[in-house]
Amino acid sequence: MTETNIDTRQGRNTNGIYIKRGLTVLSAAILAACGGGGGGGGTASTPPPTTGSPPTVTTTKQVLVSAGDAVTLTASATDADGDSISYSWRQDTGAPVAGTSGFTTTAASFTANSVVGTLQFTITATAGGQSDSETVQVVIVEDVNTAVFIDKDATGTPDGSIDNPFTELRTTIANSPANSDFYLKTPASGERYVLSDDVNSYSTLATGQSIYGGYGADWARDVVTNKTPIDAVRIGVAHSNVSTPTVVSGLNITVQAQNGGSTSGNLLGVWGSGGGSGTYSVTDNIIVVGSVDDRFNRTPSASVWGVYVSRLDEAAIMNNEVSIGDGSDGEATGGRTSGVGADGNDGIDARVGDNQTGGVGGSGTGGWNGGKGGDAGTTSFEPGERGERGGGRSSPVVVGGGSGGTAGSDSLGSRDASNGSSGSNGVTGAVGNGGSGRGRLNASGEYIPSAGGI
Repeated sequence: MTETNIDTRQGRNTNGIYIKRGLTVLSAAILAACGGGGGGGGTASTPPPTTGSPPTVTTTKQVLVSAGDAVTLTASATDADGDSISYSWRQDTGAPVAGTSGFTTTAASFTANSVVGTLQFTITATAGGQSDSETVQVVIVEDVNTAVFIDKDATGTPDGSIDNPFTELRTTIANSPANSDFYLKTPASGERYVLSDDVNSYSTLATGQSIYGGYGADWARDVVTNKTPIDAVRIGVAHSNVSTPTVVSGLNITVQAQNGGSTSGNLLGVWGSGGGSGTYSVTDNIIVVGSVDDRFNRTPSASVWGVYVSRLDEAAIMNNEVSIGDGSDGEATGGRTSGVGADGNDGIDARVGDNQTGGVGGSGTGGWNGGKGGDAGTTSFEPGERGERGGGRSSPVVVGGGSGGTAGSDSLGSRDASNGSSGSNGVTGAVGNGGSGRGRLNASGEYIPSAGGI
């Protein structure tokens, strides 16, 4: 029996056979025949090398989809040796997608995530023991029909598409439709986008115009290490009438006071003011706001805010790094410098409205008295009283007078009380009795009065 000796430190055995480090080596005895026959030995056989060519796989390098879309990625492969080809899809980056199917075929389907971002998938084709792989970038935006892409390093003729992005931020925002969303690639050149400067003041974005940064090569998005740099003067990203969901994300915003000139006031990194029921989201940003420059500031007690939101139905301020400078010095006054301040002055009395008298009552027709007009209200917020009904004639025949005028209205605020309307006419008096007729003498010469009548 012959024993194979292995020196693992040198990587070779004593018989001169090369041993590859890291492999498990099984020692084996080489048996020799005993007796008259001769002994025979042998070495371990190695598998035959793989022959032929690997398959070639092709696919679309980039796919642009809207959040929540149904997506299908397709690929194809050929093999020069004619071997059978198998396929396998794998998601490499991003939150796991839902609704997957066909991931072992040439067409993989799934539902895009509901948030803006970039997913990477790898397709691998295998034939004859050899493989070939390609990657696909799936760029998810809010809406592919309103997406505007901006890349400061881009060349060629820009149209705002993902293949031909615009290069300037301020002019792109100013010239884009109101329903646009903006997607910014971080310049590889190290340059910064300019949103406003000492000459061009800030532009307020329209309601619903989201702005997303953090994009790199192939529009892969990384908001942790690749935030997009933006410079601004006085006010950075501003939305003044948020009424639909609006997002500011993946930016590195620096805001400074104006260098000279007459413009002054508060400094704001991100400003969102509401006007409806939309949600305002400020996420994954670096926001740096400088100090107010009192040499040029003309607004007493100007303040500095990293993020300023007001009159919003809902706001989501998350994962931001915010650094701000100093506001302006307080305005000097002649008041006391210490102790308790004096009481404030009494407020001015509320304005009293002008009350008008009620209307005049209607005149009687055939009756004696029409109704009297309504009384004026006693305060500026009290309506006048309705006029009383007229007294009318009561003897010898009862006849009603006119009704009273309507009440004067109140004079809330600056409205004067109105006159009451005239009362209605009194009821026409009853017809009087006819006068007595002439008397006559009877045959005896006596006077007999008339029986009356007309």
